[in-house]
Amino acid sequence: MAKSITFTVDGPVDTLIKITELPDGTLRFDINVLGSGLLGDLRGIFFDMADLDATTAGLTVAGIDGSEDIIGQTVFDEGSVSSVRNDVNVNGSVLKQQGRFDGGIEFGTPGKAKDDISSVSFVLSATEPLSLDSFDLADFGLRYTSVGTGNKRGGSEKIAGDASGVARNDAWEVDENSRAMVDLLANDTNGVQADGTRKTVISVVDELGALDPVVAGFQRTVEIGGLVLGTLLVTSDGFAKFVADGADVDKLAHDDIRQWSFTYETQSSAGNLATADVVLTIDGQNDQPDAFDVAVSVGEDDAFDMVQSGQFGPLTGDGVTGSFMGFDIDIGDVLSFQIISDPTDAFGNQYGEVVNNGDGTFTFNPTDDFQFLDAGETRDVTFQYVAIDDSGVGTSTTPPEESDTSAPSTITVTVIGADDAPIEFTDQLLFETNNQSMFGTGAALVFQPTLPFFGFNTGSQSLNATIIPSFTFAGDALEGLLDGIEAVVNAIADFGCTIAGIFGADCDADVDLPSSISTPGVRTEGNFAAMVGLQPYFSLNTGEVDASVPVDVFFSAPRQVENGETFSISSAYSLDGGSTFTTMSPNVNFGMDFVFDLDTALDLIIGSSRFDIWDIDTGNDPNFTGELGLPGFNIFDASGEDLELSVPLGPLDPFFDLDLNFPIIETTGTLDAPDGNTLSSSGSDDVAALTADLDAFASQLLFGFPSAFGNSDSFGLSTSVAGVNLNLLSVEWSWDLVSLALTTTLETLQDFSLSIEDLPLMAMLEDGSIINGFSLGDEITVNTPTTGDFDPDLSGNADGLIDVDIAVDMEALFSNDTYLGLDLDLFAGLLQFSAGITSDFFDGPSVSLFDGIIPSIDGNNDGFLLGNTFSLLEDVRLATLFDEEFDIEGWNTANTDTPIFFDVA
Repeated sequence: MAKSITFTVDGPVDTLIKITELPDGTLRFDINVLGSGLLGDLRGIFFDMADLDATTAGLTVAGIDGSEDIIGQTVFDEGSVSSVRNDVNVNGSVLKQQGRFDGGIEFGTPGKAKDDISSVSFVLSATEPLSLDSFDLADFGLRYTSVGTGNKRGGSEKIAGDASGVARNDAWEVDENSRAMVDLLANDTNGVQADGTRKTVISVVDELGALDPVVAGFQRTVEIGGLVLGTLLVTSDGFAKFVADGADVDKLAHDDIRQWSFTYETQSSAGNLATADVVLTIDGQNDQPDAFDVAVSVGEDDAFDMVQSGQFGPLTGDGVTGSFMGFDIDIGDVLSFQIISDPTDAFGNQYGEVVNNGDGTFTFNPTDDFQFLDAGETRDVTFQYVAIDDSGVGTSTTPPEESDTSAPSTITVTVIGADDAPIEFTDQLLFETNNQSMFGTGAALVFQPTLPFFGFNTGSQSLNATIIPSFTFAGDALEGLLDGIEAVVNAIADFGCTIAGIFGADCDADVDLPSSISTPGVRTEGNFAAMVGLQPYFSLNTGEVDASVPVDVFFSAPRQVENGETFSISSAYSLDGGSTFTTMSPNVNFGMDFVFDLDTALDLIIGSSRFDIWDIDTGNDPNFTGELGLPGFNIFDASGEDLELSVPLGPLDPFFDLDLNFPIIETTGTLDAPDGNTLSSSGSDDVAALTADLDAFASQLLFGFPSAFGNSDSFGLSTSVAGVNLNLLSVEWSWDLVSLALTTTLETLQDFSLSIEDLPLMAMLEDGSIINGFSLGDEITVNTPTTGDFDPDLSGNADGLIDVDIAVDMEALFSNDTYLGLDLDLFAGLLQFSAGITSDFFDGPSVSLFDGIIPSIDGNNDGFLLGNTFSLLEDVRLATLFDEEFDIEGWNTANTDTPIFFDVA
């Protein structure tokens, strides 16, 4: 396809001229005698050229297509050519009409006898490329000889004419998914003719051939490189329209340029033809890429993360890796992907971490955020991503250009829960109470009056005194004496300096004596305090209970919970086997100390010297202390245990013994059962015991004296000191043939129990929130707040775990059943003999015939050959003295030492 014009030079001999612009910068001329008029032998052509100087342009002519030998002489001279040779000229009317031409070309030889030229083809070239525009409406002249018809061709003609207007090349660009139109005739010479009509497009051809004719003109579906890009329409009136809506046009990437060339041909009203080339450029526009939703799943433990506690199982998994899914219709575009949100569940919780691997994949790590899930339970988290092509157009584009970034798409990760063992915590809490009353709630009553001191107490007395005061001597007499002494001393000093000077020493001696003299004083400093005498004391305790109950506690918390979740911390407890309590029944204590508290010190001070004369403090000797802690010693100390009394029965003394006793009962309570909550104890002590010597009574009845069946006696040395009998050395002996003794005992019995009723607790979370209303053994309900900082940095302990401190109190009931009971025991024994040496100053030897020398029959080590005690009555309740159950107080609050914690996702 090439640009050309085709026109007719009308005259006696009608001539058709076509000029074609060749790609190599030359012009092809094709000249033909139409034969519609007279015939003639074409001898020459003359023409003007615009936009160049024909004289200097270096124009040459070469015949082609059989016209190689036809081309004769040529003349090129700007505006000066009217003749090539004698008969090849346009002198006359043509010259007058057109003026001189820029060039002329001779064809053939004179006379038709040698040649009769009716068509010729040649190529016009120049030093520089030629353009068809040089002949736009150019003047032409033709020289014919042998003009006529048939055999009558004796005439000659010179014909003048003008070239038709040139159609010029066009180019226009259409963006993908848009349409555009170009006026092909707008730049053509006489595209719109003098009468106002437009030239008519009569054909359109492209590389595939002629376009399909349609009513409006000519049409082609443009397909380039296998891509259907749109529809081209060239209308008959010279407009080219392209709609870039082909099925494959979206496949063009940003600035992907595709071109389509065609040639159109126009015809003027006069029948002149012109062709021009048109280049259609289809400019690809970016199409927004697409991203698609993705779904993957992963187990909660297939995570990699540091765990906050050694009680948590390690997380050393790999997470889950998935692929982004994107599509871009634009050919050649390369997609990258960007994650634009954090993984979040349906409740707004940001759980887990996601990493863009940069290779079209992502890795989701559940981290330590899903340990709250039960086995098989799932939780979806989602995050969004976009696909981005490499067009570089950005996101703010002008249509039809589209963004290089896709609309967001969602990746859903389903995290599957696994079984997590709860976190268990154990601790031991110690609850203690002391000096509680055994007869009611509250402290035991202790009556301890301050008794008067019998003796003297000096209080602190000062021993400070001045013995000799200090004196100062001054005046004329003293001054004269001192001056004389000073002169002697200075003379001695000068002599010493002279000796020192011999040895090279430096000496500057000048002795000055004081103008006054003070004599030292003598004084004492010290103190004296003495307290010497008798200090009685008395106390009454109404009975007390002390208890020590270690409690083993157990807590179990979930491995992890969520914000806003309500969960339970399980608790349990058991009393430790070392749990105990002790009781002391009401008791009285009285006595007297001899106090000798002497605290005295004395220093002698002479001038500035101090001399220690004495320093005595009897309180410094820890072994010299009375019952009340003052320096001295205890004269006597008595308590209820010492209040025993044997009651004389007169004539019944040989047969009956009656002993009275102040009952003192101490008990120690222990657990009733290893897994129980109750401790118990029992104790008893005699109030009165009546013993009847039945064998002595029988001897009296039978023989008139009581010792027929047995007797005891002693002899030895004794003395009396201050009314106190002292056994220096005695021999004691006893024997029995038969012994029968009936003992009736009235006793006080006490049964105690301590029952742990409740262990109420208070849990304080690390953020300061408090949970109460629960006790050990309960499921402790914890309502995790939906928001807030539950792990404040307290002393650097922001470890991601919520610490829980638990304080526990004890509530217990104490039961006291005190009553009078009766025992009745009968002792029967056969044959007994024993003897021994006794003294108040040493323990002497003793011997027993039976259970000593001779083994007894019963082996019960009671000194009889055969003997036993038979219980006739035991602990028979006679009267209830006290039977109450009450709260016992004074317990401490115990706090857990083992850190209890749980993890909030």
